[in-house]
Amino acid sequence: MPLMVIVATGIVLSPLAILVAALLRVATVSLYTVSVGTFSLPDKMFDSD
Repeated sequence: MPLMVIVATGIVLSPLAILVAALLRVATVSLYTVSVGTFSLPDKMFDSD
């Protein structure tokens, strides 16, 4: 019975852990993003001159 409780707890809490990991990833990316809005490359990256 205790093993079943441990496995059930892991199954129930795994989606929460995945959600927290995704939120931390988005928060980390937003900290290092300078501009607000969509991700786009600067215009000078497209110049072939």
